[in-house]
Amino acid sequence: MSFATENFGVATGLLFGRYHFEVGAALPRVGEVSAIVGGVWFGMGYFAWIVASTILDRADRRLKEDGNIVLLPIVAAFVMTQWDYVMDAPSATISKAWIWHDGGAVFGVPLSNYLGWLLTSWLFYHGFALYLATREASPAHPRERSFRLVAILFYAVSGLAHVTPWLGGEAGEIADAAGHVWRIEDIREATVGAMLFTMFFTSLLAAMRLALRR
Repeated sequence: MSFATENFGVATGLLFGRYHFEVGAALPRVGEVSAIVGGVWFGMGYFAWIVASTILDRADRRLKEDGNIVLLPIVAAFVMTQWDYVMDAPSATISKAWIWHDGGAVFGVPLSNYLGWLLTSWLFYHGFALYLATREASPAHPRERSFRLVAILFYAVSGLAHVTPWLGGEAGEIADAAGHVWRIEDIREATVGAMLFTMFFTSLLAAMRLALRR
């Protein structure tokens, strides 16, 4: 599904805005999208699902209770989109891993990108939740808490990784595809600020829920 939506976005400019990928140019492609993109979607999608379900008190194991089959995909989609919100500005403008042809107000990235991520993630998670709801719940694994903690830590660390380039104090200016010039130090600092109040806070909530549950 990630390849389908990304290719649709690249071809039409809908969902995410007009953009193309530069990352993984030498790697095999699925349509216009590097093969690495699907792996990233899958990996981070799993972590976001576990983080969201942990915040909702293991909602992934209780999909038929308390409206979790509706609530969990929504929360998971926001958790997934938080990661993209933190990552995209430095990746698109400084690293130029992917480029929006018309730039955008979020340091070269348009708001439509994040709305597209939210919708795509929700569709994927909602379909996954409907599938899981048709299956018998498997017995809890004796190390389930450890598995959840690992997913939470991976999600948190992927956000905290932005602290290092910010502390590095890189200076200078960078232009997006629309010609708008941004200060690199502003992008780095804004990225860390966004991470602290989205991904880090979300990871903290999940970790506290995990610690308090007996």
